[in-house]
Amino acid sequence: MNWDEIRKEFETSNVTLKALAEKHDIKIGTLKSRKSREGWSRDPTKKDATKKQKVATLEPVTGVSITTDDGFGSKVIIDNGEIEAYRNNNKIAAINKEGFFVFDDQSGETVGQLRDERDTINNQMRMGLHSYRDGLHLGFMRSDGNTSDGWLTMDPNISFRN
Repeated sequence: MNWDEIRKEFETSNVTLKALAEKHDIKIGTLKSRKSREGWSRDPTKKDATKKQKVATLEPVTGVSITTDDGFGSKVIIDNGEIEAYRNNNKIAAINKEGFFVFDDQSGETVGQLRDERDTINNQMRMGLHSYRDGLHLGFMRSDGNTSDGWLTMDPNISFRN
């Protein structure tokens, strides 16, 4: 049995694997295994579909800049992996190498930050949520779009650690 000849016939014609197996008196499983192991393929120009190749990128993507703007002061800018969001032409959020930031949509001041951090005492990794203003309030969004009374409110003048 000449496997080179069988491979050439498969790659240069439209014959099915089943027909090729019957013609050369080979089990279909053996033919499929050989095709897979040796990487048999047909010329993509002779097929209906274009041959696709998977490409993985290990390096950060740079040089990409995308802006979406609704024309009414709301826009999102993606530039080299960093994101900024605006409402009424005022920055309201940003994501960069320092974390996720929330800004006061009136003054533009930083209100808070969410990021990964390392504990200085036990060196454990954790998520940090930081308020830069008057305190921190955690609650749930109600179905009417308003925030609830909240279940945790923290004042910046009170410090505690457990």
